[in-house]
Amino acid sequence: MVFPLEMIFPDGAPGYLSGGYSMVKVPKGAPHPKAAAAFVNWFAGHTAQELYSKTILEASRRVDIDRSAIPDYIQLKPGVDYLDQYSYDWYTKYRKQTLDKVAELLGR
Repeated sequence: MVFPLEMIFPDGAPGYLSGGYSMVKVPKGAPHPKAAAAFVNWFAGHTAQELYSKTILEASRRVDIDRSAIPDYIQLKPGVDYLDQYSYDWYTKYRKQTLDKVAELLGR
């Protein structure tokens, strides 16, 4: 049996998008920092971002790539005020109380 899934967003709530789960880092003291920089530059380029985006089905921050394969509900919409859970301010001031409230609502 297959159960249909539907994304539900409450009216009046701020827009929400995930920051995804990928990140490129260059460790401090890496043995080949110039090679790492070359990789990061390549990965940020058009070809790599389009390939990554189509493979992982995650929108790139680049605006010049094909997004037709990316689900509509995870693409930025013009005019929507999104909640930025990655900002220093939100993370340090509101994250814990938000998680505590979610736990309370779930009865945990």
